[in-house]
Order: sequence, then structure tokens, then C-alpha cells
Amino acid sequence: MSIRSIIRNLIPKSILVVHRKRFQKKIERKNQKQRFDLYNDYYQFDLQRNLLYSNYQYTNDTEEKLVTQIIIVYHTIEKGLTMGNTRLGFGEEKMERLLDLCITYLDKFNNKHNMFCEAIGVINNYNQLHLAANYKLNNQLQEKINQVLNQVESSNYTADQLNFTSETYFQHKNASFDLFSKSRHSLRDFKDNGTVELEILEKAVELAQKAPSTCNRQSTRVHIINNKDLIEKTLNLQTGNRGFGDRSSKLIILTSDLQCWESPTLRHGPYFDGGIFTMNLLYALHFYKIGACALNWFATIENDSQLRKFINLPDNEIILVIIGCGEVKEQFKIAKSRRRDIKSIFKVH
Repeated sequence: MSIRSIIRNLIPKSILVVHRKRFQKKIERKNQKQRFDLYNDYYQFDLQRNLLYSNYQYTNDTEEKLVTQIIIVYHTIEKGLTMGNTRLGFGEEKMERLLDLCITYLDKFNNKHNMFCEAIGVINNYNQLHLAANYKLNNQLQEKINQVLNQVESSNYTADQLNFTSETYFQHKNASFDLFSKSRHSLRDFKDNGTVELEILEKAVELAQKAPSTCNRQSTRVHIINNKDLIEKTLNLQTGNRGFGDRSSKLIILTSDLQCWESPTLRHGPYFDGGIFTMNLLYALHFYKIGACALNWFATIENDSQLRKFINLPDNEIILVIIGCGEVKEQFKIAKSRRRDIKSIFKVH
């Protein structure tokens, strides 16, 4: 018998049990610290990359940064042009911002990026709308519009909206996938007092569940906001629905359950799986003839906390996206929302 065995036999078992538990707790604390440090390393890695390469300081020092800012701003104007009750003189502050960005682009870059050209088309349409209505924009804004349009020979650029009826919008719902997918758009101008049946939404969600997920985790959760007061409170916390959100018959809030994720290497998993689920759900809503528009949830901590309280959201779920949906009108317009040239995103290695 070894000396260790002899000593172990001499020590009361109760003391050995206590010692073993203390040792196990020490190991657990060490493992927890290692896991925490690992999480910290991965999130620090993300933070450093974002600080180095994102446009968080709005420097617009590369063509890509500048073009993206142009897209973001012109899209707000483009959406306004599709509203059924478009107000003359709308978005003057946004338009001035867009013009300043375009002037900077023309000064810095000779390349006519296709999304810059689309912005010129939106500016041209905005200008033509007000000229046709004999509406006088403020002098400084009109001068900038003229400066930009004259510099690029604006007659070559248009960004006309798409006109639909409820019948033509859904005409490809049973077509081949290429026609079906191209026929779906973000629809913002819903029918007043329109209805979307909960039974149809449940069918759409069930269809969306065919979306793949990491190791089949299926972490995405679906919350339907049916109460009008809750819809209004929710939309007041989201910044991208002005002018149309109040017509939504229902809101769909997609979340991810953090209990389904266990590693820092999976830190983007909720958004990866949630993004696939979101697109699948948008297709499903289109198939069931429900108009829909995905609304980002890039919210402040305060707004996120408020929404959680409004809908009693469990702390273990993170909010991914809100989808406004409603019944489509008999006739409506949709923003064209042109895509980038395929050659600018398609790379072969």
C-alpha cells in the first residue's frame, strides 16, 4: 500500500469530501475565468476591427464609405416619394445632406458608381416633383440641386418608383423561384384599417421554420404584436417607420434565445440564424399575400429596455428585427431600391 493510500485511510471521509469540493470549486472558478477571458478576447477582436475599418467617425475617406452614406440618405428620400400622401417640401434636411455627400463624391472620385447614379436619379425625381407642383423649395437647397444636376447631366438619370395593383404585386407568388423572389419588395403603404389574420401569420411562421440554423439550434423566437397601443409604443421606439408604420395591422418581433448558444466563437450566431429566418419569413408572408417591411432594431439601450417591458420579453432573448405587415392597397407605389452592380460584390478566389 502506498503512503498516499495510508494517509487517505487515516483522514476522515468527511474531511476528504470537503477538500474535494473545495478543489472542484477552485477548478470551476479557474475555468469560468478562462471562459470569461476567452469571451472578452473575441469581443475585443470585434471591437478593434470595427474601430479600424467601420465608418463610425463618418470620415467618408474611402469610396465605399461615402457611397454607403449616399445610399442611406437617398433611400429615405426614395421612400418618401412612394408614400400615398407625399407632402411637398418633405425631407429638405435629408436632401441637403444628400447633396453635400454627392458634391463630396464628385470632388473626390471620377468613378460613377451605379449607386451614386441612383442617388442622382432620386434627386432628379425629387426636383421634378416640386417643379411640376410649382412648389418653391428654399433657395439654398434649390441652388445645390441645380449645381449637382448640372454637373452630371441629370437627364440621363431617373429613379422612378414601381407602380402596382394588389393583383399585379402577387402575380408571381406561384411562379418559379427567380420570378417569385424578384417580385417581393419592402411594402410600406398598407391599406387603412386593413387586417392580417393571426392564422395566416402562424402558417407563414411555420413555413419560415424551414430556414436552416446552426446545428439545427432553431434559436429564433417569434412575437406577434396585435394590440394597437403596443404597436404604437413599439413603433415610437423604432426610427425607420415614420410616415407608414402606423398603418401596420400587426408587428412581428423576431428574437433569439441566448440559452441556445454556448461559445464565444458563436457570438454572431443569433444574427446569422435570425437573418436567414427573417428572409424566409418575408418570402412566406409574400406567398400568403401579406405586405411586409423589415424594420431594423439598432436601438439605444434605453429603447431596448422599454420595448422589453412593453412586451414582457424574457431577459434571455435578444431582439433581432421588427417586421411591419398589413393588407395591401388596391394601388400603390414601391421604392425601386436598386441593387449594387453584381461585379462589385461577386469575388472569385
